Amino acid sequence: MAKITHLTPEQRARFPEFVKKWTDIGLSTKPADRPRAEKAIAGLYRLANLKEPRVVWLPCPISAALSAVVFSAIMTKRGQKSAVGSAVDSAVDSAVYSAVGSAVDSAVGSAVGSAVYSAVYSAVRSAVDSAVGSAVDSAVGSAVRSAGWSFFGGSVWNCSYSSWADYFSEVCNVAIDRNFIEMTESAGFYWTLSGVCFVSDRPLQIYRDQSGMLHSDSVPAISYSGTGWGLYCWHGYRIPDDHAWIITDKAKITAEAIMAEPNAELRRIMCEITGFEPIRSIAKCISKDVDGNGFPRRLLTAEIGDETVRIVEVDNGSLEPDGTRRRFLLGAMPGDTPHDVIAASYGISPKLYREAVRT
Repeated sequence: MAKITHLTPEQRARFPEFVKKWTDIGLSTKPADRPRAEKAIAGLYRLANLKEPRVVWLPCPISAALSAVVFSAIMTKRGQKSAVGSAVDSAVDSAVYSAVGSAVDSAVGSAVGSAVYSAVYSAVRSAVDSAVGSAVDSAVGSAVRSAGWSFFGGSVWNCSYSSWADYFSEVCNVAIDRNFIEMTESAGFYWTLSGVCFVSDRPLQIYRDQSGMLHSDSVPAISYSGTGWGLYCWHGYRIPDDHAWIITDKAKITAEAIMAEPNAELRRIMCEITGFEPIRSIAKCISKDVDGNGFPRRLLTAEIGDETVRIVEVDNGSLEPDGTRRRFLLGAMPGDTPHDVIAASYGISPKLYREAVRT
């Protein structure tokens, strides 16, 4: 067929269909379709001219990765090669990437894949991938590390690539082997080793914030059944396992705990979670003024680690049931007075903010 150098309006009109399809696959929490996945795995091994493997299912990527590591260590001790991921990868590259690449001009090839990439990769894959890598690196030596990394990401990792191939296969009739796509649709991470393939189920739950980043204020942002393994995240930042209490036991977030934390990002998250309340007890007032209704405001600072935390304490102006007024603590922008920093938070000058408040 002639090389595709442009897409028709009708073909472009189907972009949203494939973006939605593959974003949904990448964020799916449905159980793996095991029969479909096992058939696809057999097809991938045949594509690489390898013997069909035994498929071993594991509940999460960590258990699958460590199973691959143990298997590889045993094979290495016996003097046998365990990893065949490069052979499978080369076969997929030839049967899918090269097939589409030879038929489609690069100028028209990225629209669907890039949209799915931004929706799934940045939010989910990068976090899980780094956790798997850390587990493999900490568990093994260099002799079997390559086998521990001999994996494909399935629904969590391979969606942008698969969406790209699926679109041109289905919409533009580019002939490709679809086993890789089938595997991406039906399961999570999988390790391709000699004679055996360790496969992880999909996540049990995925929680994200409004911007699409992994986030939960009470439970793991992504978790798996069976082992209970998961990742705690705050607006996309992965909370280390030994700091999970920041999410699960917020009562431990005290001024002392914040002061003692050497990681600036974790200190910021603790302040954000508690609304800066613990910092109030150690902060010093450096400036006072009143708002347009005469309610007091204070600019506070506290030295924490190697940084200065600035907070504005404001009155909400309405009475609580007990007759008191509730006060809020806000992270402060640059400025010398509460009025200045509040104006800066709106991105306007103090003078303009003062005129706006008066009206």
